[in-house]
Amino acid sequence: EKVAGFSLDCAPQIVFAPNFESGPSINLAPSGNWAVQFEWAPDCNTAPSMVFGPAFRVGPVLLMAVENIFTPTFGAEIAVALAPVNVFLPAFIAAAGVVATPATVLPDIFENWVFATTDFGPSKLKRFDDLPVVGPKENVTDLAAITGNSFAPAVELSAKIEEIPVDNPFPEKVLKKLGIRKSLTLGAFFVTAFGDIGIVCPRTIEKDVDFPWRVGTVRVFAVEPLDVRRQDEGRLVLSENCVVPYPSDVLRDIPHLPKEAIVAIRAFEKIENKIPPHVKIALNQLLAFGTVIAEGRNPDVRTWLREFGEATAGKDLLEGQEGAGRPLSWSRGLKIAADKTPAEVLARIPRFFPQTGRLH
Repeated sequence: EKVAGFSLDCAPQIVFAPNFESGPSINLAPSGNWAVQFEWAPDCNTAPSMVFGPAFRVGPVLLMAVENIFTPTFGAEIAVALAPVNVFLPAFIAAAGVVATPATVLPDIFENWVFATTDFGPSKLKRFDDLPVVGPKENVTDLAAITGNSFAPAVELSAKIEEIPVDNPFPEKVLKKLGIRKSLTLGAFFVTAFGDIGIVCPRTIEKDVDFPWRVGTVRVFAVEPLDVRRQDEGRLVLSENCVVPYPSDVLRDIPHLPKEAIVAIRAFEKIENKIPPHVKIALNQLLAFGTVIAEGRNPDVRTWLREFGEATAGKDLLEGQEGAGRPLSWSRGLKIAADKTPAEVLARIPRFFPQTGRLH
C-alpha cells in the first residue's frame, strides 16, 4: 500500500492487494478491497464499500451509501452516489454522474418478465406535481453539449461493439425455464458511458409495453443495461423529470411482490397523504432544479416564471422585468414569483410561498 497524500481512516479497513492513492482520502466506514485498486484523486467514503475486482479511478468520488463492485471498473469521472450501487459487469466510465436511486448493473441476459412487478391498481397518493417546474434552456451551449460532442466518436464505436451478436449454446427449453433471452449481443455484458452527464433517479413510467399496469407508477430501482435496452426498443418510456419517491412507490416497484402487499401499500399512502402539500410542492421544485444541474444543463428560470405565472395567476410574472437578458438565479426567480403572484392566488396554493406573498 502506498499513500502519497492526506488520508483519514476512522474505521476498519481490510486490503489483500496493492492499493495506490495519490490524493486525499477520507474513510469513515468499513472498506474491503480484495484486488488491485488505484485512485489518483480525492475519495470520500462515509458508508461501507466493497471492491472484489480491479478498480481504477481518476476523479473525485463521493460515496454516501453502500457501493458493491464485483467486477473490473475503470473510471475517469466525477461520481456522486447517494443510493446503493451494485455492479456485476465490467464498467468503463468517462463521465460525470449522480446516482440518486438504488441502481444495479448486471448482465442483460434475462427475459423482461423476470423483473415484472405486481399490478396493485392505481395509486391513491397525492403528489401535488401539477405546477410548472424549472427545465433546461434550449439551443444553448452547455456542459452537456460540450461533453457530448467531445466523446461522439467513442460513443459510436461503443454502440457498434454492443450490437455484435453472441451465440447462445443452450437449448431453447432450458433458456425458457431459466428466463434467459435467446438473442444476445455484446452490449448485454458490459456498460460504457462516455461524456454522459446525467442523473440516475426515480422517474415516472409513461409507457411500458411489457407491463402496462406500471404506467403512472414510479421506476425506483434502476437496472442497467436492461432499462437502456428497453428504452432503445421503445418498450419503456420514462419521464424527463425526476420524481420524489415515497415508501409506497418503493413497494410497488419490487418485482413479484405478493398481492397481499397492497395492505402495506395502502397504509403507506394514507401516511404519505398526511405530509403537508407545500412540503411536496417544494420537494418537486427542488428536485427538478437539481436534475437540470446534475445533467449539465442551464436552468431556464425565465421560462419557469412565465409558465408558473400563467398556471397560477393567468399572467406573465416577468412582464416588464426582462432584465436585458441578464442571468436570473432561481432564488431571485422564487422571490419574483412570490412578490408578483396575487395574494388571493397564493392562498389557493398549499403554502409553497409564505402566506404574506414575500420571501425573507
